[in-house]
Amino acid sequence: MDRKQGSVKEAYSVSDFCSTYSISKSFFYELVKKGAIRPVKIGNKTVVPKSEGDRLLAGVAA
Repeated sequence: MDRKQGSVKEAYSVSDFCSTYSISKSFFYELVKKGAIRPVKIGNKTVVPKSEGDRLLAGVAA
């Protein structure tokens, strides 16, 4: 099975996260500033775990 077919991402780039969850980058950074979303630095990349998107959708981050 092709890895891209049927697989769910466990982490997103900031751009992918914003696109997937239909929010603007400025709103994303507001949420980060408030502590509602916790991105992770891996080397020089910033990624957002899928669990943060799940929290956002569940309203826990609000």
